[in-house]
Amino acid sequence: MMLVEFIDVLVLMYVITYFKFTAPAVFFAFPSYFGTYYGGFYPKTGDLFADATLALIWQCAANLLGPIFGFLSIYLSFPEKK
Repeated sequence: MMLVEFIDVLVLMYVITYFKFTAPAVFFAFPSYFGTYYGGFYPKTGDLFADATLALIWQCAANLLGPIFGFLSIYLSFPEKK
């Protein structure tokens, strides 16, 4: 587990130093990924690197679907005024 954390932090710090404008996104991605990985909100295979990759894929999918579901929840909750 510590190897996954080390690789993740290493990649995120590289992204921050290489792309200067992505620092806020990286600091949001860090807790989002660890919440997905340690919460177990992905299909587990038993392989360390496959599990880390699947957690990353599921976290990215959740972050992409979040704004869509947020819009739909507001749109469907409040009726249009005529």
